[in-house]
Amino acid sequence: MQAVQRVVARGHGVVVDELATALRRARGGGRESDAFRSIAAATPEPSAARTYELFAVAVERGADLAEWLLALGDQLRETRREELRKQAVRRR
Repeated sequence: MQAVQRVVARGHGVVVDELATALRRARGGGRESDAFRSIAAATPEPSAARTYELFAVAVERGADLAEWLLALGDQLRETRREELRKQAVRRR
């Protein structure tokens, strides 16, 4: 949660606004994991939703988030590569 606070304090944009919402909900007495899950359900961006869901699981389990974020980044890059390949085939 401290890292999320730093991002919110320094950043701007839609994702930062959503993270700020999660912080407000957690500070208001809600569970941190529930706060992340609520913004995951509300966001229209699937990649952001996966990230927020990952935050919720990490908070619940007290797990090291770094490895999970790296794996998620790899998955997102691979998904994007596949989309680009499909687009290239259609253009041919």
